[in-house]
Amino acid sequence: MKRLFLSAALLVALLAAYYALQRREFSKTEAEDAAKQLVRMPLANVKTIDVIRSVQQPPVLKFERRDDKWWIVSPIEYRANQITVSGLVTQFDNKKYEREFTVDDLAKFDLAPSQYTVTFTTEQGSETILVGKKTPVDNNIYAKRADAEGVFVVSAGFTYNIEKPLDDYREKEVFWQYPEAVTRVGFTASGEAWQIEKKGDVWFGHGLTLATDKVEPLLTRLESMRIRDHIPNEVAAERAYRIENTLTIQGTGGAVSMQRLEFAAQELGDDSASKTYRMRIVDRDEWVTISDYVYDGLWKRPHDLVPDPPQPEGEAGDLPAEDVEQMHMPLDGHAHDH
Repeated sequence: MKRLFLSAALLVALLAAYYALQRREFSKTEAEDAAKQLVRMPLANVKTIDVIRSVQQPPVLKFERRDDKWWIVSPIEYRANQITVSGLVTQFDNKKYEREFTVDDLAKFDLAPSQYTVTFTTEQGSETILVGKKTPVDNNIYAKRADAEGVFVVSAGFTYNIEKPLDDYREKEVFWQYPEAVTRVGFTASGEAWQIEKKGDVWFGHGLTLATDKVEPLLTRLESMRIRDHIPNEVAAERAYRIENTLTIQGTGGAVSMQRLEFAAQELGDDSASKTYRMRIVDRDEWVTISDYVYDGLWKRPHDLVPDPPQPEGEAGDLPAEDVEQMHMPLDGHAHDH
């Protein structure tokens, strides 16, 4: 019995020692990983991002977080594409370098000046990362912290969201603010005007009661419209687009109660293969393009939105399959091979 007790005590001691060793090794690995973090400070609460690009236009980009939304503040003032800018932060926040070395001439690695200089600022401070050229093999990238001498070799991919053209950083949603409860949508197209309006829980248009299951997809399409391309202000001013169609959305509640869109007439020489329409977002006086697929789905007249008529009873198409089969059986009630 005493021997059994000693064996059990020895086993417990061995397990404890093994557990302590594993914890020590795990802590060591964690510390090594943390030391290899490209950006040392956490970026979860980053407030601004400054990007200087010596190899691409525009040369300076600045992003600022306002009420949990990213905005471009340079070279233009415009709401940012949230996925793109958040992806930029995530790519740097998670990136670890593979090895470190020191050099005498940073210019050989495109680090003086650098191809990209990225500065993240939080309430606790800021950190700047210099990004250089690709390595001769393995498609890695040279990078360094601005306040340290070491040059890092970093696996490629983390620069994807700092290499984009300006338009890719711009928000693609047509509506930044949208009425919470839409009650009226007005249309003008091809010299004709009409509207649909909600009274209580029912939609009406041109004296017709409309089907909610047809109106709701139209409202969803309107709210989720996305921009294809942005038209520079100087181009829009020079072309002086002629307005042909309009669309007005009204509602109650929310930060805005009305949104209005204006659509330019197609012009001689327009490339029909481009499949786009020019549209002015009135509340921010901006010209953009949208796809023909989005455009063509907007112009629903009241008669397009009425409930489907009930299908006449007694048609073969309404019969159960077994009844249809029975209709084609011979008079003796038995199927025959032909």
